[in-house]
Amino acid sequence: MQIAYVSSDESTQPDFVADYAKFCFLWYDHLVFMDADQAIDTIVKKEGLSRKHRADFTDIALPFDAFIKQQKLPDYIEDKEVEGKFSAFGKKLHDKSEVIYTGSQLPGGEIYSDRDARRLTDHGPVGGPRLWGNIDEIRQHQQKKIEEKIAFSAEHYNRPFRNIHRWAVLNQAHDCEFIGNTFTQAGIKLVLDEVNALSMDQDGTQKENLDVQEVLHLKVPCYKEVSWDRVIELKRTGRFGKLKDKAISLYGLSGKDIDKTTKVLNEEIIASNDDIVAHGEPNVKSVWVRVIASVSSSPVPYAGNALDIFSSVRRIRAEQERERNLRWYYTLRELGGIKLKVAD
Repeated sequence: MQIAYVSSDESTQPDFVADYAKFCFLWYDHLVFMDADQAIDTIVKKEGLSRKHRADFTDIALPFDAFIKQQKLPDYIEDKEVEGKFSAFGKKLHDKSEVIYTGSQLPGGEIYSDRDARRLTDHGPVGGPRLWGNIDEIRQHQQKKIEEKIAFSAEHYNRPFRNIHRWAVLNQAHDCEFIGNTFTQAGIKLVLDEVNALSMDQDGTQKENLDVQEVLHLKVPCYKEVSWDRVIELKRTGRFGKLKDKAISLYGLSGKDIDKTTKVLNEEIIASNDDIVAHGEPNVKSVWVRVIASVSSSPVPYAGNALDIFSSVRRIRAEQERERNLRWYYTLRELGGIKLKVAD
C-alpha cells in the first residue's frame, strides 16, 4: 500500500488543496493528514461534493488517528532506540530555535558583550538617551525577550517533530511519502537516516515511485483546472490507475531513467494519436450495433454464415482491446497532458 502523509502546515495551504492534493489523491492508496479537519472540510464542503463522491473521498483521505485505527497500527514508534533518536531530534530542533532567537534574528534583542553592555549602561545608545541602569537590567531584559520568543516559536518546532514522528510511525508498515512545507522538510534532514531505517521500502521502491511521478508532472504540472468531482470519478473508475500503470511500465522498460521514460511516453502519445486518426475513436457499442444489424439481416437470423459471426466476434474483441489500451491516453488527455509541448 502506498500512502502520502500530509503535514499540518501543508494541508492548510490553498494551493495544495486546489492542485497537488488532487494528484496525491489520484496516485496514492490513501492520503493521511496530521490535522485533517480543515483540509477535508475545505474539499468536501466548499467544493460541494455529491454524497457519493463525498464517501469516495473520505474513504481515501483520512486523519492520522482514523487511519492508524483503521489499519490497526500503533500510534508510536516501537523501536526504543529510534524513539531515543527522535527525542534527540526534538531537542536538536529546540536548541536550533534557541540559537536563532537569541542571535541577530531576535528583533531588538542582540546579545551584547560585557564591554558593550557597560557602554550602554554608562552612555546609552549612540545619539540616544540612557536606557539601562546596569548590566543586570540589560541581561534580564534580553532573557525575557528570548523566553517570549522561544515560547512563541514552540509550536514551530513541536509541530514538525509531531509530523515527522507520525510519518515514521506510518513508515513502519507502509511505503509513505512525506508532504510538508520547507521548514519541516529542513527538519527532516536532521533525522532522515532514522526515518529511512524504519521504512519498509528498503529496495528503493519509494524513490522509484517519486521518479515516475516526476515523469507525469512533466506532462501535467497543474491540476487546478480539473474539478474535485472529476478527480474522484477518475479514481473511483480506475481510469487514472491505467495511466499510472502505463507510466510505471514505461519507467521500467526505459531502464528507470526519467528522461528516457519521458521520451518514450511522448512516443506512445504520438502513436496513440496516430491510431485514433487512422481508425477513429474506439467505440465498442457502435461495433456491437453493426454486428447485430448484420446478423439480423441474415435470411436465417443467428444461423447464418458461421464465418461472418466468428469474424464479427473478433472485431468486437479487437475493439474492446483497443479501448482498454487507450484508456491511459484518454485520462492523460483529459488532464491536459496531451496539449503540452512534447519534451525532448
